[in-house]
Amino acid sequence: MKNKGIKYWLVLISCCGLCASSVGIVLNTIGVFYTPVSQGLGVSQGTFTLHATFCILATAITVLFVPKIMEKYH
Repeated sequence: MKNKGIKYWLVLISCCGLCASSVGIVLNTIGVFYTPVSQGLGVSQGTFTLHATFCILATAITVLFVPKIMEKYH
């Protein structure tokens, strides 16, 4: 069987690009919604921004442990 390595690398790079762009769009546009959401909830914009920051940081830390958890619990 012949190795078609370049094709697999292009698919991998394309998938990484799609994932990175979708996550990037979500995280870069969240600032547009700070004011309307904080006004709707009746909290200050700083409080809501701090909450969003903590959520993103918690997600980033949690992602480090997910592979171990997935290995333990199939």
